[in-house]
Amino acid sequence: MYFFWIFDKQYISSCIFVHYYSDSETSSEQSGGGRGRGRGRGQRRGRGRGRGRGWGRDRGRGRGRGRGRGRGHGRGSGRGRSRKSQESEGDDEDKWTWEEKPEKLVDIQFSGDKPGPKNQAVGVTKPLDCFHLFLSEDFYDQLLIETNRYANQQRQLNHDNSPWNPVSKEEIKAFIGLVIAMGIVSLPSINDYWSTEPMHCHSWFRLVMPRDRFRQILRYIHVVDNTTAPSCSDPQHDKLWKVRPLINCLEKVSKELYSPNKQLSIDESMIGTKCRLSFIQYLPKKPTKWGIKVWACCDAITGYIYSFEVYTGADKSAPKSDHGQGYDVVMKLMSPLLGKGYTVYTDNFYSSPQLFQDLLDSKTKASGTVRKNRKHFPKNLDVLSKMNRGDCKFLHCDNLTICRWFDNKDVFCLSTCCTNSTTTIRRRVGKEAKDVTCPNIVVDYNKHMGGVDLADQAMCYYSIGRKTMKWWRRVFWRLHDHAITNAYVLYKANYKDTIKRQKDFRMELAYSLTTTALELRRHPGRPHTTILSRLTGKHYIYRSSNLKRCTVCAYKKSSSRGTKYKDKKIKTWCPKCNVHLCVGKCFEAYHSRVNYKKF
Repeated sequence: MYFFWIFDKQYISSCIFVHYYSDSETSSEQSGGGRGRGRGRGQRRGRGRGRGRGWGRDRGRGRGRGRGRGRGHGRGSGRGRSRKSQESEGDDEDKWTWEEKPEKLVDIQFSGDKPGPKNQAVGVTKPLDCFHLFLSEDFYDQLLIETNRYANQQRQLNHDNSPWNPVSKEEIKAFIGLVIAMGIVSLPSINDYWSTEPMHCHSWFRLVMPRDRFRQILRYIHVVDNTTAPSCSDPQHDKLWKVRPLINCLEKVSKELYSPNKQLSIDESMIGTKCRLSFIQYLPKKPTKWGIKVWACCDAITGYIYSFEVYTGADKSAPKSDHGQGYDVVMKLMSPLLGKGYTVYTDNFYSSPQLFQDLLDSKTKASGTVRKNRKHFPKNLDVLSKMNRGDCKFLHCDNLTICRWFDNKDVFCLSTCCTNSTTTIRRRVGKEAKDVTCPNIVVDYNKHMGGVDLADQAMCYYSIGRKTMKWWRRVFWRLHDHAITNAYVLYKANYKDTIKRQKDFRMELAYSLTTTALELRRHPGRPHTTILSRLTGKHYIYRSSNLKRCTVCAYKKSSSRGTKYKDKKIKTWCPKCNVHLCVGKCFEAYHSRVNYKKF
């Protein structure tokens, strides 16, 4: 029997509240001192809230062991967790019994493909060929079509009458090559690359493409047709539709061209931007704090980006598990490699006992740091006992090993590929270096967790792209960096001689992409002909109605005019090569010599 004070607007009085309970396993029973409706917790029913119905005229609220603060004595049923649900949770916890006795590790044979390039990537040693494996000619064709389409749409919409010529494939390639070169030669403004100032004069950019033409292509560059944009109200709306073809292309090709090593790492990467968009992220502990987050699965040895996913917020249409976002990300990125004996390394955002157990059931080992508030984390490991630097404590559950190691602070690690073995490492303590005991779980994690960081490091050295307020362009250029980084990994795996540095690799790639445009600029108004077509086949000379300079004589200096070249105009020409030539030696030199300019 319990006494309570009840405060009401009309009166203050005391009442006697009597609580009865039964041993029912499925309901929460409570009694009140009148005909009322009380809310309370049923005895032995866990932490749920119960609702009781009585014979009172008023309603009240209460907490406690089935005691409802209502006037009346009634009995009702509760909505809290029943003893049956508690027993089911208890059975689930019984499956996660952590003990100090170590279990024998599961021996999983590695059955994946031989690490390295595969399919059409085998034996490719030229930077341009490696790059075209990821961004092929079909991609340039689509980029060409959509850029010209968007230019026509915008010029009609804005009534723009300024000069404009449709972009050609050679110009698109040269444009990409110039942007890659801008990542190597960093200048404050785009105009500086075409400047004639001695301090930052780079004549190569002027030779490849005029500045205004470069700005035109930069303005109208596009990947998809804007008229096919999906509606934002559509539940299946794709927020990345602006760059979706490029994302799909890289996702598919990256898995087809390379087999990763046994060790993989999963982490998030950032595409730096402060554009106004709904899925921008802020990660204060990252070097790039504001931007678009990308989940990435990389080779822990080479940094090859095997699979990735651009995060655009919660996707309601995507299937989800009951184990959290980190669980879903790891299982999705690892889905092509499950069951082959790979080992994946994750940080504490992804790691959990449930994830590692499910990966082990799929013949995939895992290791990583873990948060102590994860479900099924052993409660007896996070105790307040004082530990010195280097002290370790291990617990085991089946084939899972969890470790508590004290360095500057507590470090918790979870693994299915290491036991409670330790080693000695050199650590700085104050101003001195001392030997400290360290678990092999931590050593193994530090060795193989940096795969995503390797890829980020390679991309940030000579990052391409300029400052822009259009978010999709930041993603567009980042995906080009992605393709170049993976192409460089293929190049290093295939090339047997002295391997070029990444800067030299990018420089050669930029030169290769701009070669055709450079040749066209040297001979304006004349279609490009290769050396092979000029030196082979049958060529005949005809008389034309137009009077033009001889192509060969144009490179000969005139003795009467000093240093100036000859200005000899003729009517004889070769219709196959579409050039004017003098009859005799000039015609013969043009069709028989590789370098006819020095004839």
